[in-house]
Amino acid sequence: MKRIFVLAILCVCCSAFAAESYSDLLRQADNLAKAQKIDDAERIYLQAADAARNSDETATALYRRADLLKQQKRYDEAIDAFGEILAVKKLPKHNRGTVLLGLARTMMLKGKTRDAIRYYKSAGSVNDGTWIDHVANAELAGLCEKLGWYEDALAAHKASSQGAKCTDESKASSYAGMVFSLAKLGRFNEAHETLNQLKAFAKDLRQPSVAASCGMAEARLADAEKDWSHALEMYRNVMALPKIHYLQRRAACNRAADIALREIKDAELARTITEEYLKIDKFGVNEELLRELKKGEKK
Repeated sequence: MKRIFVLAILCVCCSAFAAESYSDLLRQADNLAKAQKIDDAERIYLQAADAARNSDETATALYRRADLLKQQKRYDEAIDAFGEILAVKKLPKHNRGTVLLGLARTMMLKGKTRDAIRYYKSAGSVNDGTWIDHVANAELAGLCEKLGWYEDALAAHKASSQGAKCTDESKASSYAGMVFSLAKLGRFNEAHETLNQLKAFAKDLRQPSVAASCGMAEARLADAEKDWSHALEMYRNVMALPKIHYLQRRAACNRAADIALREIKDAELARTITEEYLKIDKFGVNEELLRELKKGEKK
């Protein structure tokens, strides 16, 4: 009995040592990564993975190694490293989703768009109850918009809005994306219905990003319908919103000035919009617009 008791104590001590060894190794690797001692950090991450007691810990150590390789632009090695995590036995769903998202982002950085789309779709369908489904589909929607694949973008925006832990701000952004995709597809009745849904959803919300999403959705829909005066009004409203992301303000300014110059043929208005924005962000104004406005001044 005494021998069994001693063995039990030894097992507990060994378990505690293993836990300490894993956490210490992980911390050591993180510090080496911050110090840009990349080879050493990579080696210690692998040691931490070997010292891990379960698949969750193993995946964490291996993921940090893979992400470090991605940050170093060693994309082929990062892709292989992410692949190693997917081979871990009894890998939890949330780890799988995170790895698939990491692979999608790495493929994008490597310029492999179709592979990135495949991994985004996989990450967005894991259904693990975390933020992964929402984020993966949101990034997929943005990529599809850039490619002009508006049917795919619409589906991804819908999936993003239904993802677990999707915040109010993110849901409003997804609705706005749906409006834009529907407008690009010429499905204007559906676009107006979705815009009304967005406005109803956002009615009691006060976040600046939500107001920007509503304004940009309405502006882009009017833009697609060639209702220039309404589009211009909404873009300028977005420009005037306080505390919104500079990229939203920049996009609103550039398109408003573009409409004024090329669609309404009012160079003076385009110049006014541009001058207002230059007071906020001198680097964000479309260079081609500026050149055209300067040509007009010379005439």
